[in-house]
Amino acid sequence: MKNWKYKKIVPFVVVFLFFGVLGYLFPYTNDDWAWGSSIGINRLNNFFANYNGRYLGNLLVILLTRFRIIRALVMAVILTLITFLINKIIQKETENKTILLIAIFLMILMPRPIFRQAIAWTSGFTNYVPPVLLILIWFYLSRNILDNKEIKLNKFWSIPVLILGICSCLFMEHVTIYAVIIGIVGLIYSYKKKIKINLSQITYLIGTIIGSMLMFQNEAYHHIIKGDDFYRKVPKDGFIMQSIKRYFHTIYDNLFLNNTIILLLIAVCCLFLFFRFVYKKKNIKHEKLMYFSLGTIVFYAIYSLISQFFPDWESLTLILKSLEGCLTAIYFVALLLYIILLPNKISKNKLFFFLGSIVLLTLPLFIVSPVTPRCFYPMYIIWILFTLQLLFDCFKYIKSDKFYVTINYISLFAIVISMFYFICIIFSAFHVTNKMVNYIEKEKKNKSQVMVLPKTVYEDYMKHPYPHDETNTERFKMFYDIDDSVELKFIDYKDWRVIIKSR
Repeated sequence: MKNWKYKKIVPFVVVFLFFGVLGYLFPYTNDDWAWGSSIGINRLNNFFANYNGRYLGNLLVILLTRFRIIRALVMAVILTLITFLINKIIQKETENKTILLIAIFLMILMPRPIFRQAIAWTSGFTNYVPPVLLILIWFYLSRNILDNKEIKLNKFWSIPVLILGICSCLFMEHVTIYAVIIGIVGLIYSYKKKIKINLSQITYLIGTIIGSMLMFQNEAYHHIIKGDDFYRKVPKDGFIMQSIKRYFHTIYDNLFLNNTIILLLIAVCCLFLFFRFVYKKKNIKHEKLMYFSLGTIVFYAIYSLISQFFPDWESLTLILKSLEGCLTAIYFVALLLYIILLPNKISKNKLFFFLGSIVLLTLPLFIVSPVTPRCFYPMYIIWILFTLQLLFDCFKYIKSDKFYVTINYISLFAIVISMFYFICIIFSAFHVTNKMVNYIEKEKKNKSQVMVLPKTVYEDYMKHPYPHDETNTERFKMFYDIDDSVELKFIDYKDWRVIIKSR
């Protein structure tokens, strides 16, 4: 029995070590140079007045950009806990290894744009990942509601849950709005379904309201609304056209099309459920609509897979991008219809809750710009929950031990390969960055007025790993304590090595 308990811990230890290693190796990039220099301290001194209301995220990034080992530990703890909670939310009492292994795989092999901006970039990580953990904690604590049961928390949980609600709202604006809404929806749902309302539900909602007030009282948001902010904008005219443009330019691919593995798993689950409950069955209502919905789900998943092998498709024509956006909208409607029309032998409440959560988290992105891939990390995690719930529902009808053993081996192989792949890539970037830092120190001692520095390798996995404009060049110099008069030139690492060896 003890050996079994230890075995259950092993996957999470591996996940912890993997993300801990990555957290230590990630180079500091882009905004990290500002937060890790005197600019971050200046923002702290006026407590981020006129900057933003992401108070906990800002405090965390100031810490993590100064201590690499603390960054490694924080990333490892948060991402491991997210993995743990995903598994526990889906599997309340059962211990299906397959669900856990697929969850780990999906946590590792997320779309590259999201990985680049929400995981590999410290400034992105601190604002977009911790609030997801806090939201998942509330999902776990309140998980009974979707089974139409009351929450089993005693009154002593009311204060911790109040603090949880406040903290959830001090990282990212669209997560803040979402936290308040699910607090309200949870109470309404409990009332409508005649579920006894737990005190923690009330204190959580109070906490989210307090947290949202703390966030949005920052004067930066008044400037955004008035149009005075230099970076963030709210459209005053042509709101509908701006929203449509944003959907086709940024939202549909980051929210749907890029999630190829998730789309394929959803398609496989839908096919399984079709053959289990619909195919060759009599008296099936709306059978043609189910065929159309299933066809759309499968076609979209295959198209997503093919598009990964031809990434330049999008640049070929605006018409193709428009067609992809329209196809994505049809896909989402088809997915909703398919779940509605399936027999009530799957966890529809939970599936609709996850899809509704994705919609609620996305709606604010139509209002404020800019919208970047990191904004979609919370939605990606909920897509994982949706996919795993579908898989869990399918697995209830599969009793073959050989099936699970086969899937487990495939999942383990995929996890090991993915981990090895990412560690190799990020270690290569760390190696180049380390050489650059050592070279900078050497050139500072020599009082060089021109520094020729290497660009990092595998740039596509990092957010602007070297300065791309004058502002970031100044921040880079401040972060590495380089005199402002020194000229910086960045060249490819291979060319830089040739120059260094020739000296």
